[in-house]
Amino acid sequence: MNTQKDNIENLNSKKIACLVSDCEGGGIQKNNLRLMHRIASETLATMELVVLSNSGPLSSQLPKRTKLIDLGTGALEHRLKYLIRLTRYLTAYFKESKPDIVISRLPGVNACSVLAKLISGQKILMILAEHTLPIDRLLQVEQSTSKSRANISVTSNLMPLLVRFLYPMSHCVVAVSSGIAKELEEQKKVNPEKIRVIYNPVVNQDLIEQSGKPINHPWFEVGEPPVILAVGRLEIQKDYPTLIHAFHDFRRKKKARLLILGDGKMRPQIEKLIDSLDLTEDISLPGFLPNPYSYMSRASLLVLSSIWEILPTVLIEALACGCPVVSTNCDYGPAEILADGKYGWLTPVGDSLALSQVIDIALVSSPDKISLKQRASEFDAESSTIKYMELMNS
Repeated sequence: MNTQKDNIENLNSKKIACLVSDCEGGGIQKNNLRLMHRIASETLATMELVVLSNSGPLSSQLPKRTKLIDLGTGALEHRLKYLIRLTRYLTAYFKESKPDIVISRLPGVNACSVLAKLISGQKILMILAEHTLPIDRLLQVEQSTSKSRANISVTSNLMPLLVRFLYPMSHCVVAVSSGIAKELEEQKKVNPEKIRVIYNPVVNQDLIEQSGKPINHPWFEVGEPPVILAVGRLEIQKDYPTLIHAFHDFRRKKKARLLILGDGKMRPQIEKLIDSLDLTEDISLPGFLPNPYSYMSRASLLVLSSIWEILPTVLIEALACGCPVVSTNCDYGPAEILADGKYGWLTPVGDSLALSQVIDIALVSSPDKISLKQRASEFDAESSTIKYMELMNS
């Protein structure tokens, strides 16, 4: 068995390509960068970050010896025509760049990476990381317009077949939570010998240092009402309407403020809801902030109201900052991170009244911040990187 020193030396001469959708500030993108930074600091490997669309603020945070490759396919779509084009572009990239190792983190379309490898004829060690629901379930949840429904039947029926056929041709499938590993095995029939559970590389020294930096915000001054924090893109998945209705119910009884950090296509609808509930003075949407951790370390509570997750990074980040957390008990990850409620509160998905009641309980509780931080340390970047290096050398 290789030692960690052997693993590092073996990677020094390799080219490693990491595939993500874009450079936005989502959990997948941030965790991918953390892994790349860790690999760059320990090896001499050449690295390429391959994106479908070069959008978002994280493009300025690439580690040393990293080249950014924009495939130019545009924002990720789950339409068959788009997936065919993506496979063609990936095939061309594999032929031209000839990476030794590929870590694909393309939600719902990892199978395209394997297919492109086969078509290209290149010898590539392919690692697929599953960060979200399988595409058929994802499409069922996301379908909200008649236009999207027209594209769902073909794609949602085709992709599970491609998963069963193509995933066995990868080197390994990394599940970022035990819940998604179980689904891959039982529902998608992926050979359990191909599956490895590796938690995301969330907690590192940079996160801890960022959490201690000062913030200039009037809501966090002494004597102000408690601040409830939410962090994540303004998308259907995060179900901010439920959170806002819960806050509205709570606000009628007690003073508090809600700060939502993130941006996305649902901003107009969310702003309209806030205005209709007369909460514009108590809810703020400042958009994406590069350092949410300084807010986490000072907030009274972080709330995650998602309809689904896989391993929600924001919960781990909040625990690492010593911030108490409330989360919906959605598939998958919250219960796994919070040890079924030992390190935070769990509420039913979509139940604003229950969420309001739990927020009330959480705000008057005094959790042990040391135990929260200790729990978060189990999701540290070092142990995750070691496991990825072992995979890349096996």
